[in-house]
Amino acid sequence: MKKIVKVIAYSSLTLILFGAFLGGSYLLSNVIKYKDIPLNTDVLTIAQLQIPIFDSQNKRIEEENSFSRKTVKLRELPPYVYQSFISIEDKDFYNHKGVNPKRIVSATFNNIKNKSFSQGASTISQQLIKNSQLSGERTYTRKMKEIKLARDLEKRYTKNEILEMYLNTIYFGNGCYGIEDASKFYFNKHASELSLNESALLVAVINAPSVYNPVTNYSKTIDRKNLVLKAMLKENKITQAEYDACVYSGINISETNPVSSYAQAAIAEAAQILNLSESNIISG
Repeated sequence: MKKIVKVIAYSSLTLILFGAFLGGSYLLSNVIKYKDIPLNTDVLTIAQLQIPIFDSQNKRIEEENSFSRKTVKLRELPPYVYQSFISIEDKDFYNHKGVNPKRIVSATFNNIKNKSFSQGASTISQQLIKNSQLSGERTYTRKMKEIKLARDLEKRYTKNEILEMYLNTIYFGNGCYGIEDASKFYFNKHASELSLNESALLVAVINAPSVYNPVTNYSKTIDRKNLVLKAMLKENKITQAEYDACVYSGINISETNPVSSYAQAAIAEAAQILNLSESNIISG
């Protein structure tokens, strides 16, 4: 019996080492393959996006369909605003160099186990790269490009500069790009005026804007918002009293936000048909 256990143990170890060797070889070959991909700094802080919409006769629809992308400086925001994003999206943001190896290894094993690509383990730097200059496809090839460019990003910009660009370019649903526009749309206030509870709700939205939409799916968004607050509590970014005050209080969504335009409806439908996110459609 002991011999059988030993044989199984050695066989398992051999398979793991062989798998690690193959994975390492694949990773190294891709790093070499994509080492010359340039970082496009122009699209990291783009001020405006305009999407041309055409009718069935190929005539452009003259509807206002630009996304203002108003920006805000990191220093203008209360600390809990950006800490809420870091706590749930990338708690080691200030400690890594664009990539979190532990999260990648964990996500890789889980994806292999589940035979899917559901976990990406992207850092905030990787998310900025993915949203600004890569396609939305979920492949290891794109992930290798993302890793390479995220590391280049970290070499060129400070952590706070990266965080500021991220907050000003991330998609919050309902045609809102950047935290300033999202604050105006959902709460009719500037990002600098956001409360802790409101900040956590905006973080909840970015996980899946079409699912966690506080305008159409309030209760599900609130549940996700409370998970964000729980992560902040665990990271000691808020106190138990602050957590309780937010979790057990309601949150008002602005009733003055504009009705979705024809352009926004067209983009949403295109995203469904093409199986892409609205973010990918708008950013090209």
